[in-house]
Amino acid sequence: PGGPGGPDGPDGHGGMVPLDLDVAADALGLTPEVLRDALATEGTTLADIAEDQGVETSTLVDALVAAGEDRIEQAVTDGRLTQEQADELRESLPERVAAAIELEFRGDRGHAPGRRGHLGDDAGGPADDGPTGQPDAAADVSPV
Repeated sequence: PGGPGGPDGPDGHGGMVPLDLDVAADALGLTPEVLRDALATEGTTLADIAEDQGVETSTLVDALVAAGEDRIEQAVTDGRLTQEQADELRESLPERVAAAIELEFRGDRGHAPGRRGHLGDDAGGPADDGPTGQPDAAADVSPV
């Protein structure tokens, strides 16, 4: 609580990690549409889909963490995060992504409660767009 991933942090998610489904789909060898359809099944997690696809969960986590780190760096470049905030977010990102892929998802344009969700929002991105300031259709689901 109070840190970048806590309820008072810049992401406002209470530690939830919205995930970039385009990156996840690529890591899983699926199209984003097929991945979204698979996640629409109640109780399905990204980890379940990785197992079904024969993909190690570590491969999926690594891809999602890399995308998150890129978004964090962009947020620093854009002045939305300090380097200190970015360093804190980077430190916890692998653990948070690993936990998030084990959670059931919902397909409602993928936003965490109260925020429009992309990994970049964990980097303090604006509430209505991705961290680049452009609408980003990459994350269409987020953990329940």
